[in-house]
Amino acid sequence: MTVASLDPNVVFTAAVAIVSSIVGGAMSLIGAAYHDERRAARERRSLATALIAEFNGAIQIEQEVGYRAEYQRCLDQIRAGHPEPMPNFHYEWDGGRSIYYTNLPRIGILPENVTNKLIRGASAFQVVVADRQCMDRGDWNTQSPEKRADMLARHLQMYDQVLVLCGEIITDLRKVK
Repeated sequence: MTVASLDPNVVFTAAVAIVSSIVGGAMSLIGAAYHDERRAARERRSLATALIAEFNGAIQIEQEVGYRAEYQRCLDQIRAGHPEPMPNFHYEWDGGRSIYYTNLPRIGILPENVTNKLIRGASAFQVVVADRQCMDRGDWNTQSPEKRADMLARHLQMYDQVLVLCGEIITDLRKVK
């Protein structure tokens, strides 16, 4: 059988079937990609919202308890020549219950700039936590007043950096789409 002997209706029907299959397959792939992107966007926004709530809550607690003010008061006393023991707040922090740490494997779904700040912030926060736990155990009280003042000044500097970084992270998380 030659091409000239084929029925034009059969050729047309076959061509329509082939084109329809190609277009249908492409539309299916586009639809699946669109669905996947919407799901990923929902996951990013959900994680961002949870992290914002965690950071805002932590900042609020810090302000209500007045950690920074008490540490600053202690530093001022030491510098004024009135050394006193470091404040003991019985500071407890369980990273295993934090939204950040429980979602660490998912942090990469956020934009790179946010991920970088989150990791830097978490590292700096760990220093603040370690300092506070040492203070609560009395480890810093064995140091000279000058050494305690230096350590406490560095602690407050790191604390202030963490707060600034948290503010930047919250701003960036609110922009996550």
